[in-house]
Amino acid sequence: MLNYSDSDLPAKNIAIFYAEKINSQIAKEFFDGQKSLVNKEEALEIAKVFWKITDLASTDHLNNISILDGVDVEFWMHKLFNKVYGYYERNGFKEQWKIAEEELS
Repeated sequence: MLNYSDSDLPAKNIAIFYAEKINSQIAKEFFDGQKSLVNKEEALEIAKVFWKITDLASTDHLNNISILDGVDVEFWMHKLFNKVYGYYERNGFKEQWKIAEEELS
């Protein structure tokens, strides 16, 4: 599961915000730290969601749309990237990350 320090909570909140926006329950549970990835299919699905929410966050940032009381979306998406990518590396899902990245980034 993803673990967040108190100082990382804005990254968690952004991920959950966008997971809810695209109506992905599995992503919401993963980003909320309630669910671990159990297979390659889930890992690929969550990696794809990550890149979708990255696009949404980027669009909101470029259009000066404030979310979550003005959180710096660009900064926290970089933090979220590092956290999620690290999780994928540690848990043997690096190939699924690469597939989703090539397809959607």
